[in-house]
Amino acid sequence: MESRRKRTHKNGRWALVLLLGLASGCIQVETRVQLNEDGSAVITEKVRLSRRLLDQSGPEGSERDVASLLKKETAQARVAMMGDGAELASHEINRADEGGQEAVAVYSIPDLCKLRYASPFVCQKDYKENTVIAFAIDAVKKGSYLGDKAGDLRLRIMPVAALEGGEKEVHEQPAEHASASPADLQRLRRLQPIFRDLLQGFKLKFTFESYAPIRCSFAMRGFELEGAIKEVDLIDIDDRNLDSQGGAFFENEEVMLDLARWRLDTPVLRRQLANANVNKALPILMSRAGAIWFPPSRPLYDRYLKDVPLDFGSGETGSDIRKAAFDEVGYRPVPERKTEPADAAP
Repeated sequence: MESRRKRTHKNGRWALVLLLGLASGCIQVETRVQLNEDGSAVITEKVRLSRRLLDQSGPEGSERDVASLLKKETAQARVAMMGDGAELASHEINRADEGGQEAVAVYSIPDLCKLRYASPFVCQKDYKENTVIAFAIDAVKKGSYLGDKAGDLRLRIMPVAALEGGEKEVHEQPAEHASASPADLQRLRRLQPIFRDLLQGFKLKFTFESYAPIRCSFAMRGFELEGAIKEVDLIDIDDRNLDSQGGAFFENEEVMLDLARWRLDTPVLRRQLANANVNKALPILMSRAGAIWFPPSRPLYDRYLKDVPLDFGSGETGSDIRKAAFDEVGYRPVPERKTEPADAAP
């Protein structure tokens, strides 16, 4: 069995290879991590490469070998770095528009908390040292004004180094660069046609989906529908996004200056992305995720909450410590309503 450090290195390389492909343009990567009621997870990964990018791919095994991202052998090799018990459930390669190709790989893992995956938090300042994420679930034993509700489960998605403590997480913050000079902006204006061409068809998306409705400690789209939303995007950016003024996101000079320098946690980008939860035209780019809460399924209640004392009290009423039954805190899917077919016309 591979060591954790070796798995982390390989998974981090996957993230960097994807970023290399993204920098070359014409690549789409969509990932969905779906939590099941028994605590297992299904990871669906779609990677689409344009005809141009396939033509530019380097020799097999080289640093610029982007075409191999689509191969089943690559998907099989990645299973070992996804965590204990991970399996490749299915893999297929389909034709895409204009001569491109798309690989759809579906992985399964018996315990979400064992999953290790390429980090979607590209805005994290120390991203190169934290390219792999882990998932942790624990029980909320006492409510708080932060959104914790006794009896819920809390999911945290974080760099694997922060969770496992085996490696030092980098906290040094690089100095903020000065405002762009007129000369910098002029050079960027000359390069903008190249940037626009490279980013045609570009898409990067990572979605977490739960079996039950979720709440988040961070702003998310659909927050006004609390109690009905089961998924949240941690990154969602493509070539159709607009900036906060309504112009094309990738044509914004300040934005492109930061992107070209790979400075993704700057005041400019934070200001541009501030209202992404209510403005669907804006991209979603996160530097980290807070807590995601959801009610326990029966199997997860038995694992995390059965016979555990919970404090249902508030600041006004004081403590109310007791063990909660599943019927009080657990999730029960609402049965689908069956509609009777309309009577045939006489």
